[in-house]
Amino acid sequence: MLLLLAISMAAGCGGRGAPIELPEVYIINVQPAEGESGLFEQRLKVDLRIRNPNNQDLNIDGLDFFLDVNGNRLARGLSNEAVTVPRLGEATMSVTASTTLMDIVRQVTRLGQHQDLVYAVKGKLHLGKV
Repeated sequence: MLLLLAISMAAGCGGRGAPIELPEVYIINVQPAEGESGLFEQRLKVDLRIRNPNNQDLNIDGLDFFLDVNGNRLARGLSNEAVTVPRLGEATMSVTASTTLMDIVRQVTRLGQHQDLVYAVKGKLHLGKV
């Protein structure tokens, strides 16, 4: 299941000529992060696909996002990994996200109230220098 990620671009994007169209970001996989979880905090490896509809490369030097399920916060991920998304192309990156035992319990108790599993990812891509 793929989901379009609403991305806010970093403030440094303005003034570079043509306006930058927002990239599309999709979750392609989520799995437990090996050896990093504890009783009260669980760590997830979230794989993302970033698509660049612009006619110039996007030099991403960081990412900050929240993962919500059925309207409630489940996890937050941060990365300072640098990746270049080629013009009119795509790239993938893996990010470690954290959630808490209480967030998971809240999600499980609310799953019975929803027939659909709806999730959204909101965040920022931090752009480096062109």
